[in-house]
Amino acid sequence: MNIENFTIKSQEAIKDSVDIAIKNQNQFVTPLHLLGAILELKGNVIDDLIAKSGGNLGVIYDETSKELSKIPSVSGENIQSNLSQEYNSLLIKAEELSKQSNDNFVTLERLLQALSITKNKASEILKNNGLDAIKLNNVIGIILLLVHFVIA
Repeated sequence: MNIENFTIKSQEAIKDSVDIAIKNQNQFVTPLHLLGAILELKGNVIDDLIAKSGGNLGVIYDETSKELSKIPSVSGENIQSNLSQEYNSLLIKAEELSKQSNDNFVTLERLLQALSITKNKASEILKNNGLDAIKLNNVIGIILLLVHFVIA
């Protein structure tokens, strides 16, 4: 995984997910932290993507916050939050999705798509609250097509 392949907004979400884990004194940064960070970002298309993919944004936000608060915290000096194996796998999956779609960079949309198709607590929350991974993929495709059309 090469962080330079991620857009600035994606890098911001990754950094924010680590910050959430540190603030909550969690030993590991998980996909749930990334979902929480993405939902907190302002000025992104994620809210619309979730809604257009069948997801209930309010419930997803609430359940994500609730589940984040359940993650055990650790205490002591020099606590570091490390990326979990699930988190690393998720970032690699997002990169693969971007390459398969001939995207130059890993966007927030691809991070959300990776969250929706990998098996973890974040994907459970998305699926249980209406987000359909196939619809999400279709909506992302339409958005990218429109962006390419406007640029051309």
